[in-house]
Amino acid sequence: DELGNAAVEAAMADGVKTMEVSFPPVPNLEEVDFGTALNLAFSKAMRDELGIEDKKYRSEVRRNLVDFANFLWARRLSAD
Repeated sequence: DELGNAAVEAAMADGVKTMEVSFPPVPNLEEVDFGTALNLAFSKAMRDELGIEDKKYRSEVRRNLVDFANFLWARRLSAD
């Protein structure tokens, strides 16, 4: 995270006006179908941040982790 921020700040300091920043939407994308502990923790934190409290929808976050993660990142980036 700090390395990414440093790279973006360096590019901006060099006068770059347009850039594309790419990162995986979840911490362990290669194993998203297996439900690793890292992705489970991420899904719990994401549910809290998005305010998803209903049990019916909480399980949907775990089943559709990448979709919800993409929504979370879009929401975070648009807030800045």
